[in-house]
Amino acid sequence: MNQRSLRLCPTPLQLLVLVLGLICIAGSTRSFAATLEWNPNPEPEIAGYKVYIGTQSRNYDRCIDVGLATSHVLCLLVPLQTYYFAVTAYAVDGAESDFSDEVTYVRSVDGTSAWFVPLRMVFSADAPVSLEFTNGVSCDYFVQGSTNLVNWETLNRFSGDTNVLKQWTDTNSSQYPSRFYRVIGGQQ
Repeated sequence: MNQRSLRLCPTPLQLLVLVLGLICIAGSTRSFAATLEWNPNPEPEIAGYKVYIGTQSRNYDRCIDVGLATSHVLCLLVPLQTYYFAVTAYAVDGAESDFSDEVTYVRSVDGTSAWFVPLRMVFSADAPVSLEFTNGVSCDYFVQGSTNLVNWETLNRFSGDTNVLKQWTDTNSSQYPSRFYRVIGGQQ
């Protein structure tokens, strides 16, 4: 990589996480979305920007090349998960700037655009745990598990296209002495 230095944004405020529920995937409105926006780099040789996303600070597992756009809609963010974002600028010759200031964001469960879903748990000593819940039309659902009620992991995601009773079985439930479950839903 070329070692030439690039600066991203001349101002201290480099990134903004904007309003949720904005346009996402093929023009449909999704409640699990946020828009990331930044100031353009004033240097004339800028060829584009890269958005870095992760669930740990300064440890990004996704990189999206957004070209010369100065905003990007991030879709299907899992409710109550902390996300970390940073942006770099890159030049035509391949040189890439340092990361921008990092921005964190947690998608809240507000009861309107995202909510906790009532569920029924079916379990016995010799079978894996099963969860049942009714999914609505045009809704997304995240089945989450935890061993301590503090740290939650998304175990599965469903998209609802009809009002039906969903059943999901945790085939790994026997690996845990105790495990807690919740289902979070939201409008697509």
